[in-house]
Amino acid sequence: MPFRTVNVLKILLLALTMALVACTGLSSLSDSGIDATHGANGKVTLLDTPRMWDQFRLFTNISIQNELAGSTHWGGYKSANDAWVHTIHVIETGNENPQKYINYIIETRRAAGLPALVGYP
Repeated sequence: MPFRTVNVLKILLLALTMALVACTGLSSLSDSGIDATHGANGKVTLLDTPRMWDQFRLFTNISIQNELAGSTHWGGYKSANDAWVHTIHVIETGNENPQKYINYIIETRRAAGLPALVGYP
């Protein structure tokens, strides 16, 4: 597989893993490299820790570079736009401080000269 395809697949795998973690009843995933908490409402929330923020920015930046390079591999989504909108919806429901993460996606894509996302907000 080409380098950028492998990176996109890794990013989407991480996003899927994070989404699946949000659906489980696990109370702590710190040893797995994912910082999460199990709330009183029974919901798992990905924490806004320095490690999670750094990983998120790294994978987001790689995805943006792949989008700029014209990648057509978006983990089953028909376009980068669809993948980003889905990612944002997952972040909205499963992250601590979701707007921080959403803003990073939107602002970093804008700074790279990419078009506004269709379907968000």
